Amino acid sequence: DLRFDKTTPYDFMPDIKVHHGFWKAFAELIPELEKFLANETFHGKDLRITGHSLGGALASLCAVHIQLQGDKFKFRSIQTITMGEPRVGNVRFHNVYMLAIEAAWRLTHHADVVPKVPFQSFGYFHTATEVWYSDERYKPDGYRVCDGSGEDPHCQNSIFWHNSAEDHSYYVGLLLGSEGCPKEYMPTAKDLAILKKYNETRDHVDSLSVHLPVNSTKDLAGW
Repeated sequence: DLRFDKTTPYDFMPDIKVHHGFWKAFAELIPELEKFLANETFHGKDLRITGHSLGGALASLCAVHIQLQGDKFKFRSIQTITMGEPRVGNVRFHNVYMLAIEAAWRLTHHADVVPKVPFQSFGYFHTATEVWYSDERYKPDGYRVCDGSGEDPHCQNSIFWHNSAEDHSYYVGLLLGSEGCPKEYMPTAKDLAILKKYNETRDHVDSLSVHLPVNSTKDLAGW
């Protein structure tokens, strides 16, 4: 069964409420995540966090969590790019998120059903800034940068009926899901050789990208 109950993850900000199941899933990642991000190699670098579906919700929670740690993690900036992300928290979470995260892009595709849940009528509100790919088939320039409110009525919210699981699995020309990348999108031996040579010539790390789990609509069940 789908559950839309909320929890208060931050004792010092009791008015912030987020989806109970999303927070539970993220909380299980915190010990290993913090251990990894504490590496001094990353000090002063940009942190980019990405995720699809449930992974997008975890990416948003991760970004706020790291920012609220103050000087514990010394990143130059924290940025997020999510795809097919469900609503994570209430409007207060939205407000804190937009203040805390320097650059936040939330991609939506046509009539993807997942960004429509949990419902606004249950007290949930999207983070911004939405980037809506309005066509069923991917077009590199077929997007609209929305108004930054999180709930722009002229973007995906302009579609009355959202029921497409197919749109949820198809983002920026790639078929996403829990089965991993299709073979045709996997790097070739030539690609890996170029990447290896590039890494060997670098004497520093400019930025760190963390990708949280790619999941399908079935992963939302039970939360």
